[in-house]
Amino acid sequence: MTRQNSRKARGILFSAWIVFGSLISFLYAQNLTGGKVIRLDLQQTAKASGSLKLSDIADDISYVKLETTKDCFFTPSQFIVRENCIYARDRDNGKVLLFNRQGKFLRQIGKIGKGPTEHLGAFTMQASLKGDRVYLFSKKSNRLTSYSSEGQKLSEFAVKYPSWGFAPMSDNQFIFLTPFGFPSPDSSAFFFYLQDNQGNVKRKIKTHRNIPIGGAIEFGRFFINPALVLAYQPFCDTVFEISPKGDFLPRYVLEFGKNRMPDDVWFDRDKFERVKYDYINSVNLLPTKGILFIRFGYQKTRRIGLVSLSDGATKGSKTTSGLIENDIDGGPDFWPGETNGINEVYSFVQPVDLLQKWQRGEFKDRKFRSQADNARFVEMVNSLREDDNPVMVIVRLK
Repeated sequence: MTRQNSRKARGILFSAWIVFGSLISFLYAQNLTGGKVIRLDLQQTAKASGSLKLSDIADDISYVKLETTKDCFFTPSQFIVRENCIYARDRDNGKVLLFNRQGKFLRQIGKIGKGPTEHLGAFTMQASLKGDRVYLFSKKSNRLTSYSSEGQKLSEFAVKYPSWGFAPMSDNQFIFLTPFGFPSPDSSAFFFYLQDNQGNVKRKIKTHRNIPIGGAIEFGRFFINPALVLAYQPFCDTVFEISPKGDFLPRYVLEFGKNRMPDDVWFDRDKFERVKYDYINSVNLLPTKGILFIRFGYQKTRRIGLVSLSDGATKGSKTTSGLIENDIDGGPDFWPGETNGINEVYSFVQPVDLLQKWQRGEFKDRKFRSQADNARFVEMVNSLREDDNPVMVIVRLK
């Protein structure tokens, strides 16, 4: 490789933010499904001073204690809840465990190893709508493997480029995010690409603007629920819905106002690190059927917001924890990590953390909806041991 090509490759390696060319045109006011692009006023959310309460959006909160035995003890990193299935990924070794909705351990999905029915550990995972199929991506092998909920290995194929995230699409196709901006044959870098389960790359989403060496190192991300896949590159302030065929369709426009990071800051890594908290940063979205959950950092605090997808009404709050107040049963405050895409959102708590808060009296004088709701929470806490597996927190939305 020549010095010039090496410099170019290094530039591509540190590229992060994508401007999607014609996709960001404001003339494209509707996506291909006929849905209008929704504008999210993050500046308004950042200024909000009210509080958000769980009872405003939820009918119920429940806790699922995951069984703890020598066969299923794990360090949590990712959960997926689908109908009667709870998939849990172990952070330490990438093994995937399956529990039912009552918390009973059913089986390990595949084994860690190089055998024909094994995998080399899941770096991340996704599941089908009903949970009858789970997809495991291994960075060690750069392969995507699927299993049935019964533990049977269904398929496996090589992923074309080293990737950090993926989402299942239609017709045995998958969208991948590569942080390295690998060059295409025409030497144009890309970050998102569509590949089928035969190893064929069907499409690459090209970059049109790159951050030079020495600039901030930031990458795109997916926001996924079973019915919707969103892709985000903050540099273009647009969140795209990815169609089943891999088309990028504008879904949300993020309006930062005066709190948007100036473009030139991205090109100076030291400056970026010094001033990034002065601007809105680290935007995360979680779309459900009726509500869009928003969370981001601003001025060294976390701001959270809820957007009604029926009328666009927005509520926001400034918090130190980035959580919604749990006034249903007086238990731990809540922010969803994932969703089933319809009316459930969920997260988890570690028993040791919950018990320490209980012992410090942090749940005293908390508001709750009824004595019965609070009693169920108290009973659950009193049944815990510090070394138990995590407790799933599942919220049913209105």
